[in-house]
Amino acid sequence: MDAYGVKSLGRRIRERLQKAVRQAEMDQLLQVKGDFLYAPDQKYIPVRDRSSMDAQYKKLELIAPEEIDTALELVVLLSHGSRWEELPNEACRLLGFSRVTADMRRIVEARVRHLLQQGRLVQQNDTLVASEVTRSEWERRLASSQMQNS
Repeated sequence: MDAYGVKSLGRRIRERLQKAVRQAEMDQLLQVKGDFLYAPDQKYIPVRDRSSMDAQYKKLELIAPEEIDTALELVVLLSHGSRWEELPNEACRLLGFSRVTADMRRIVEARVRHLLQQGRLVQQNDTLVASEVTRSEWERRLASSQMQNS
């Protein structure tokens, strides 16, 4: 609820909200992953620019890990590789942040490590590049997107 500016909910409202989310998930109207809700058929997580949002809502902690991953992949793909130390700044810029705090850097670096473990990114010397699997997936996304727009 922090994303909506709600600091605290009464016990009954919280219970009703949790029950509604569980029911919607059981009815396959949404997916729940951690603290985030997704459309049931959502294949790709878009990167959204938050630069025009009020500061109180503009927190990296309120962004789904999958959206951070998408931003990281985009940076690496579009730049044909990125140095480890530059990647948090570039990914956060895509997400609409003009500066990166130490806490934000830690969050993004944890996602970089996750993508390396998943084989989505590969380290070549001091540069991180997209794996073949990641490049192929993005090519399919682009082709699908172009077909839908035709």
